[in-house]
Amino acid sequence: MPEEDSWDYIVVGAGPAGLSLAVGLSRNPKAKILLLEIEGSSAAPQPAVRPHVLEFDRWADQGAQGWTPEHVLPHFKSIEEDLDFKSLRYHGADGALKLRRSPEESWSPLDQGFREAALEKGHPWALDHNAPGVLGVSPLAWSTFGDDSAATEVSWRAALGSSDNVKLGRVDAVDRVLWDADRASALRIRRGTAWEEVAAEEIVLCAGGIRTPSILQRSGLGPAEQLRAVGINVLHNLPVGLGLQVHPQLHLLLGNETTAANAQAQGGMLARWNTGLEGTASGDLMAWTSNGVLGGQKPGLVGALAQVFSRGSVSIVGPDPDIEPAVNSRMLRDSLDGYRFRLLYKHLGDLAARPALADSFAGARDVNGDLWRSNRDVADIDLWLRSVVKPMGDYASSCRMGEAGNPAAVVDGAGLVHGVKRLRVADCSISPILVRAAPLLMDSVIGSRMAQRILETSSL
Repeated sequence: MPEEDSWDYIVVGAGPAGLSLAVGLSRNPKAKILLLEIEGSSAAPQPAVRPHVLEFDRWADQGAQGWTPEHVLPHFKSIEEDLDFKSLRYHGADGALKLRRSPEESWSPLDQGFREAALEKGHPWALDHNAPGVLGVSPLAWSTFGDDSAATEVSWRAALGSSDNVKLGRVDAVDRVLWDADRASALRIRRGTAWEEVAAEEIVLCAGGIRTPSILQRSGLGPAEQLRAVGINVLHNLPVGLGLQVHPQLHLLLGNETTAANAQAQGGMLARWNTGLEGTASGDLMAWTSNGVLGGQKPGLVGALAQVFSRGSVSIVGPDPDIEPAVNSRMLRDSLDGYRFRLLYKHLGDLAARPALADSFAGARDVNGDLWRSNRDVADIDLWLRSVVKPMGDYASSCRMGEAGNPAAVVDGAGLVHGVKRLRVADCSISPILVRAAPLLMDSVIGSRMAQRILETSSL
């Protein structure tokens, strides 16, 4: 930990949101910024899939002031250098994240087969899945590619390389925010076995959809009755941890894993499509090929609900930061989610049975190791689906944005926590509604946009 008496900003979490935020804040040369990394960073490559920019009309409708499409699109452009499409007006040419799709010659047999099967099923071909409003099957964009083994975070860290006003500190645990009346004054952290307090003029939590609400709850911010029940003194009654959302996914494992073998690139194909059901938005379902490069995910086809209606919760079980919180994602509890997940199951099975993929998926299994059955009876399909559904891991919406007085809102459009001072949230947990995309670009945009909001009102 760098030795300083105080900091202007402590940023908690060195993932894409925190790194992007720190890069933005560092543009003020007077600001002293401490960026805290908790338990290291991921070295895995990440897919770079944008949400439809019109999704942010719904964010604004939910009370997220300053988050309209017009506010957000410039940040999607500024964070990226799209090496395939940077000449187009809706892409970036000089951002920190270098994006590229694997060339056709490096696609695995699984990627090629998925493309053929999807086209045969009626999915249109779309070279760029990050173009506005695009649906269809596309080569998957990645933030790392080819023989580049650097993690996504390396791109953001490189952007910080010339900033001498940002210091990185690695910690083993973050306990809670400390208060001077209703003003955040310091953070209690642990390195090894030693606890210490670090003071700052402002604290910004970027620890993600599970850790961020846990820190807030240990700090006395959350549902009052719930906090008192686990021994936490209540500072302010807020719906922290409520409204949690995550993308539910379904994995169809290859019968012949050599089909995915590919030593040249991550590859990957992505399909996005509409169910067209009342109440759903464009691109409410998605599926992609897994060549075994994402966090040890086994090769096969993965499908997910892109648009999610179900909401769950995250709550601490006591004041000890080393004890994991209780996460109740309530996936598929909404009837429209359950119905569309059954449609997704049928869609994956249909793709796998088509000539281009049938040999590869002969003897295919589900994540429980059982043989895949593409025409399950109505009587057992729901029970089986609940046994195989898994979260994508991009938990969001647990500290939602909204105006003061909104019973669902925890922060305002500038990330400031309602009812207290000098404390903000700037990660996926502020999402009023989980976006229809992968988390990398959205997290990075939240950090970038929030840095802009902070600098607009800074007195430094």
